[in-house]
Amino acid sequence: MEKPDENNDLKIISDAINEMMYEGHPLYEARKRGKTIPCLTFFLNQNEDRKKLALIAAYEDTEYQIFVPGLVITLRINCHSAALANLQSQYGVSSSAFLTAYNPWSKQVPEPDNLSAQAALKNVINKGGWAWIEGAGQDPSGEWPAEPSYLVMGISRDEACSLARQFNQNAFVFADNLAIPELVIV
Repeated sequence: MEKPDENNDLKIISDAINEMMYEGHPLYEARKRGKTIPCLTFFLNQNEDRKKLALIAAYEDTEYQIFVPGLVITLRINCHSAALANLQSQYGVSSSAFLTAYNPWSKQVPEPDNLSAQAALKNVINKGGWAWIEGAGQDPSGEWPAEPSYLVMGISRDEACSLARQFNQNAFVFADNLAIPELVIV
């Protein structure tokens, strides 16, 4: 007996549901009026959960690069970084966060929008009085473009969370005095 292909089954179901989601179709109209369709709701929730897990996995696989003069330091989620510990020590801080304003909600937007948002983030960081170092979040597979970022020195987790929310980010990277970068979902 052939093993079921769950991904193919989900694609078939997803395609079928998408074909029904047009103005005038009874399922579409019922959802528009706020009616719950149990099997449809279950499927959509399962599909959303899969997307969220895939996104989290992508964040965890990302290489968070810090550009110090003459050197690129690469941070990886949940992996101690002696170089990060050294940087925090040099700056006299016990925490740092890796932040970007690029591609809000992990949706690619036009470069001028990204540049404007990143400049606004830099302005907020400067007004907050934090030192920062330029960097980039790099997808090692190359499927997603590098996102310019800042390693913000001395920022607290709550302050970094606030900035991530302000700039519509799903997550950021935070490290305390142990210098183990941690993915923080906002």
